[in-house]
Amino acid sequence: MVCCIRFPTTALIGLRVPTCCVRRQGIWSKPPKLIVIMRYNFMDVMKFFMAILVVGIHAHATYNSPTCPDWLNLIMRFAVPFFFMASGFLLEQKIINDNKNIKSTFNHILKICIQRYLIWTLIYLPLTIYAFYSNKHSWYIDVFIFVRNLLLVGENHLSWPLWYLLAVIVAVFIIKILRTKGISLYIIWIIGLIFFAIGWLYQQIDSSSLQGIPHLLYKTYSYAFSSTRNGVFQGLAYVSTGMFIAHIKTPRFKSFSITAILLIVSVILYYCNFRLFSTIFGGAALFILSINIELKDASTYSLLRKYSTFIYFIHMYFLAISFIIGREYFNFYTVWLYTAICSTVTAIIFVYLSQKPIGKWIKHLL
Repeated sequence: MVCCIRFPTTALIGLRVPTCCVRRQGIWSKPPKLIVIMRYNFMDVMKFFMAILVVGIHAHATYNSPTCPDWLNLIMRFAVPFFFMASGFLLEQKIINDNKNIKSTFNHILKICIQRYLIWTLIYLPLTIYAFYSNKHSWYIDVFIFVRNLLLVGENHLSWPLWYLLAVIVAVFIIKILRTKGISLYIIWIIGLIFFAIGWLYQQIDSSSLQGIPHLLYKTYSYAFSSTRNGVFQGLAYVSTGMFIAHIKTPRFKSFSITAILLIVSVILYYCNFRLFSTIFGGAALFILSINIELKDASTYSLLRKYSTFIYFIHMYFLAISFIIGREYFNFYTVWLYTAICSTVTAIIFVYLSQKPIGKWIKHLL
């Protein structure tokens, strides 16, 4: 009997485990006969570049001139799915390796995710308060909107990256319920893909053509959740795909072939205007590539992992500063460059401080 235990690199959701994959031959109660260690160092490299692409996504959302070329838009759309799949993959690796009850493992991860979500929500609170102060609404309406966004949407004014954390929380909670009820990961993955397709169909609806109860249901959902960009209709599919990939064992050369095929399918779907579906194939392609390229161990990779987390969550503050400086001084490319540089420098400083006694609190952000 051959057992495979993988101690993965730390996920964005905050898994604090060694960055290695250990394969053991033999029965659990006996000493291992063979141990092979492999680290997912290239995943950490990819996380850094994916974080820079997320900066580009939000730069383009706020400065849409000049128009982003299709090839760049396609690549940027893979970034967030990549992070979801990394989180799902590393969560499943922890479940495979963990000797605890599976429910305890899920609860531990959910606790970490919720803590991160609340901490970063507080960090973005000044921007949220400023937006509410500027909108001329009554204070109780602003409070209602804040609570709705906190619980159902995952973002408030310019805290766009936080929807990812809430979506992970919701997706992991759903998977926990289903897994503890004995439902297989494969079935959960299929369920996630079905909800993903339903979410896409919802986006195609022309609300003006609806009447009666369908119109009421559409409006109710829109007011509550605003979009299908959440843990049910997107997060569940992305996270379960990452978890499913953790169980796929293929030779490295076959993995590269799979990556190429997935990328081709993604490009075809993108140009056939099935752009949401292209993100699953493209995100999976890049993620499979990231876990199948070996790099020699170096401390640089753990630093890149921490930098990517900080860049991902903090960059919207620098975009907000660009509004204060003046929109006329920026376009899509210049604001992307400015925000990426400022976020990276800030990440380097904070990660450095986190290693000092004075900056121990910073570790709660990473």
